[in-house]
Amino acid sequence: AGTPIGTPAPAAGDNGGATEIGVTGDAIRFGSISGNNTPLGNLISQPVTTAVFATMRAVNDAGGVHGRKFVISDCDDSGDVTRFRACYRKLIDEAKIFSFITSVTWGTGEVHGDLARDKIPWIGSWGFYTSEWKDPWMFPLHLSTVTEARNVGGWVRDILKPKSVGILYLNTPEQQLAKKSLHDVIDKAGIKTVREIPQEIDTPDESSNVFSMRAANPDHIIHISWPPPMIKFIVDSANQGYWPKLG
Repeated sequence: AGTPIGTPAPAAGDNGGATEIGVTGDAIRFGSISGNNTPLGNLISQPVTTAVFATMRAVNDAGGVHGRKFVISDCDDSGDVTRFRACYRKLIDEAKIFSFITSVTWGTGEVHGDLARDKIPWIGSWGFYTSEWKDPWMFPLHLSTVTEARNVGGWVRDILKPKSVGILYLNTPEQQLAKKSLHDVIDKAGIKTVREIPQEIDTPDESSNVFSMRAANPDHIIHISWPPPMIKFIVDSANQGYWPKLG
């Protein structure tokens, strides 16, 4: 169960040959853009791409799809939108891909016009942005951050039942929307927000934010942020011996 099964070529060997850009008689070409060299990319991005590539290799080992093997060209944007743009053009213009596959990249929130212009689908985008779920060229495979925040709020409300919370959020427009989604849940439940602190992706020190949260003394801290600044916050909290009573 769960083992990918390939689909061999027809007995006559006729699978239609080259039918689309990136689709030949023996290959289907995909492109991947992920921030593998961002801080903590080994924990955030690399496991995703590794798992997807391994699955596609397993399909190839089982014969591919109608005799066509998956070929993947991977491009690392290191979490930089300018590099993302370069990766995008390289995969479209040079690798001649049929589709993008998987991703953990900030670029998925602003590539919609490009996909429509180039008529390139993106299968398995990470779904961080709400706009990915509205783009007919994208097929996301993970909850948007807005939906995640709503679900987190429901869990905190129903399981932890705090009287007060502090909120850590990434200082981006999408996370502002996520914070609103979170408030839609916890405010209606009568949970008081005593401190909200924005975080930056590359904040070198979170100790001042820890001091600020300690002073507000919430029962629980909700984070709708990003692993690198959150880990810094947790490390600085440990250094100060601080931990809210409900985690």
